Amino acid sequence: MFDTETLFSNEQYLIPPTPPQSGPTPPASNDSTFVVDAGKQVDAGSNGGAVLAVVLGGGNSGTLTISVNTSDDSDGDDLGSAVTVASFVVPAAKVAKGGAVLSARLPSGCKRYLRLHYANASGGNVTAGLVQGFEGGSFPLAD
Repeated sequence: MFDTETLFSNEQYLIPPTPPQSGPTPPASNDSTFVVDAGKQVDAGSNGGAVLAVVLGGGNSGTLTISVNTSDDSDGDDLGSAVTVASFVVPAAKVAKGGAVLSARLPSGCKRYLRLHYANASGGNVTAGLVQGFEGGSFPLAD
């Protein structure tokens, strides 16, 4: 179950599979809708309790790359001085199937503010956040 304070994306639309008939061409990647404030702890990844969970809706295609960006400061939803501390690749077959596709502990080196960056997948939506309390320390993944 996701908590609104640790939610990166809530059914956020990924990149459209084809350019729209009119208007600007959509970006090849998207940042998560929300920035998560992990608190004042020095290293958000060292607490051992938070698990990054990513669930995809139907209609997605491509191989999804999810990067975890982090910064000491935040200007709303902009992390101007963000660095990438981890990247995860979800294979095209899992992306197409949808469901819970990623469960991973935050790496060491995370700072107070966190944001996800999605690239290379299109068509459907993504819900992602930090979760806690799963037996064995992981989020149940789709088969």
